[in-house]
Amino acid sequence: MSFVLDASMTLAWHFEDEASAEVRSVAHRAFADGVAIPQHWLLEVISGLLRGERRNRASPACTQQFIVFLQDLSAEVDD
Repeated sequence: MSFVLDASMTLAWHFEDEASAEVRSVAHRAFADGVAIPQHWLLEVISGLLRGERRNRASPACTQQFIVFLQDLSAEVDD
């Protein structure tokens, strides 16, 4: 595990208006090296995804695709 990933960075991978070179770089590193995540990470990510749908920032289909995308992330819960 190379670093601790928080939900806000994870959600930036999903929402186009938050895209940047730094966000893409962190995503590449996370998938290449694996990450540690806080215990509450999944709840925060799900909450952010649902808020994004309610605010029309993403469709339910895009949210589902992102969840599938996250399944390839090697993550270890950091107590």
